[in-house]
Amino acid sequence: MDRSIDKNLPNKLLETICGIANVGPDADGFIFIGVADNKSDAERIKSLDGIDYVVVGSRYVVGIEREFSYLKCDQESYLERILAFIRNSELSDNLKNQVLSQIDCVEYKGLSVIRVRVPYQKEVSFLGEVAYTRENSSTIEAKGKKLLAIDDLFTRH
Repeated sequence: MDRSIDKNLPNKLLETICGIANVGPDADGFIFIGVADNKSDAERIKSLDGIDYVVVGSRYVVGIEREFSYLKCDQESYLERILAFIRNSELSDNLKNQVLSQIDCVEYKGLSVIRVRVPYQKEVSFLGEVAYTRENSSTIEAKGKKLLAIDDLFTRH
């Protein structure tokens, strides 16, 4: 089975951060790096890396350690890569600064997971000139009437 890097993953991370921030002024959320959303991804990781994943609700904890040898890094430099990408991004400054101060690494049943907390915001957040929002577990671009509805959530609060 071939291993490949999803080169768009860092951009998806930024879009998801922005989307969670735009859920509303009373909502915050988390992104967990090292957790698979579905069983097929967890099974692929198991076959590639021999990782016994841990089922938590509808998610599969696979950890980040498996990526260290492939990326030629350790936990600290792995986390720094993520921090640097967010630091150098075009996320709204308030959101960016808050997210950067609230990223940590947690251990769950012997597997390390990066936890990214996205705190509630007081205004609509952007990634460059684009706003995103979440619909269920999907991140979508917010434009037109959807963007106006999101802005209304923040201005009414």
